[in-house]
Amino acid sequence: MTRAKSVRRQMKGPYAGLPILKKKRVRMSPKYAVNITLYDADRVYPISCVWDPKLPSALEMEMFHDRLQEELAPFFETAGLHSGLLLGGAT
Repeated sequence: MTRAKSVRRQMKGPYAGLPILKKKRVRMSPKYAVNITLYDADRVYPISCVWDPKLPSALEMEMFHDRLQEELAPFFETAGLHSGLLLGGAT
């Protein structure tokens, strides 16, 4: 059985082999999904968004903007906590 194209792309990307801190797949519409991954690159915390099956058009991205920001917020919070920029108890 072969892997989905988006998973194969993610495994070959610039962050392949780095430890994953957080990962989530979000269905944005019946046509599109996005795989969001937070990596630990030695105290640098890149976030990868891989769209499945392809990158949406500019108009579709505009429609997904608010929802994508909501989904990315916990990833930014986790990166901030791990980097020491945020304190665990602060809101």
